[in-house]
Amino acid sequence: MGSELSADELALYDRQLRVWGAEGQNRIKHASILLINMNGVGTEIVKNLTLSGVGSLVLWDDGVVSESDLSAQFFLSEDDLGRQKLPCVEPRVRDMNPRVHLSINTSKVQFTKDRDLDYFKKFQLVIANNLTALQLLELNEITRALEISLHVTSTHGLYGFMFNDLIVDITTYTRKKMPVSRKIGAFSANREITKVTSNFDKDKNEAVEHFTVKSTFKKFIDTLQSKNLTTLTKRQRKNVSPLLPIFISIAELELTNVELTVESLKQKVSDITTRLGINDITDETISAKVLNSLHVEISPVAAILGGALAQDVINMLSKKEQPINNWLILNGDNFTMPIYEL
Repeated sequence: MGSELSADELALYDRQLRVWGAEGQNRIKHASILLINMNGVGTEIVKNLTLSGVGSLVLWDDGVVSESDLSAQFFLSEDDLGRQKLPCVEPRVRDMNPRVHLSINTSKVQFTKDRDLDYFKKFQLVIANNLTALQLLELNEITRALEISLHVTSTHGLYGFMFNDLIVDITTYTRKKMPVSRKIGAFSANREITKVTSNFDKDKNEAVEHFTVKSTFKKFIDTLQSKNLTTLTKRQRKNVSPLLPIFISIAELELTNVELTVESLKQKVSDITTRLGINDITDETISAKVLNSLHVEISPVAAILGGALAQDVINMLSKKEQPINNWLILNGDNFTMPIYEL
């Protein structure tokens, strides 16, 4: 890795250095990130990553500021209405942390694997918000071809989801040694411990354990066909968020060019719950609620989902916590954010 942190950086990032250390901060410093679609969630992500001290950040959005943007995007004001969004946002983001190499791309948000690999290859990871299912599949093909990480969000009123594809992540973590040591082997559908060692940390005056976790991720299209949830217990199946089959159904309907209506969504959700091996949805109103708020952003929801994604990116870069694998569902009705390995 490149140069170590300067004295100024050590002082500026003092509080977060206490959490993920100088080595973790140095990894964050050298990260190159592309963010597609600067919506409310994107605004929260950009704020958090900029303040954390990422090395370089490219914002890609071709939008013009509308009144709906003002409700969840705090970099914008009424004076920006009718103007291109990113030129308004850029100086305000830059003021937050001039050390971040920030640039913008206002060209039309469209990409194909055959044409755009050279553009994407300079990034370590890509974050995308509220893409269509077709765009998401194409972007995932690009990130897979270049072996870079993909982090995705989508918001619909009080509801939203996050999806991660890091391809393969192998990281060694250090924790206080517990009475029962961790064991080598799989501990979930997509994760396994491959190595365990221990020693006595004189500085902390305690025994510590070092364990290496290999996390294998799936492409977005493959998670739609996952049967991982069929192994859940009866009680676990009952507690699966109804939003999971709803979001999968919306993606599948988009991919098959089926008109998205309450009836088509209910039918598809029924098929998906059967395939996943989970219980049928008992709240018949929730599908309509999601449809009525498609791509609508509410500021607190955007802040929570954007904060969760930014923290997950920082965890991945700093190697201090395991990244989310692979779906997170946000339900603003009951204030829950369960994670599912599909």
